[in-house]
Amino acid sequence: MGKSHWRLKYISKSIISKIIKESIGIKIKKKISVIMNKSSTIPSSLTDNTFYIHKGYKFRELKIKDYHVGFKFGEFILTRKPNIFPKKSKNKSKNFRR
Repeated sequence: MGKSHWRLKYISKSIISKIIKESIGIKIKKKISVIMNKSSTIPSSLTDNTFYIHKGYKFRELKIKDYHVGFKFGEFILTRKPNIFPKKSKNKSKNFRR
């Protein structure tokens, strides 16, 4: 079951203000923005921009490409460390009963 298409895509106010400033023609000195809300959708007007997205304890840089459009910002940021189990060491000298 897919996502319903009648719902509007959520974009945060800070991203909307950046889109409006670019559409009016106001030159933004920095192409880099900080995003704390990972649930906003990436619009097509933000391609080739760089964002710093909050991971929980630090920021990660994400440059928006064409294939990122339509997804959420949080889908490209991993917030959990992968669980790696330690390998069991084989004991070469086994005690055999005689």
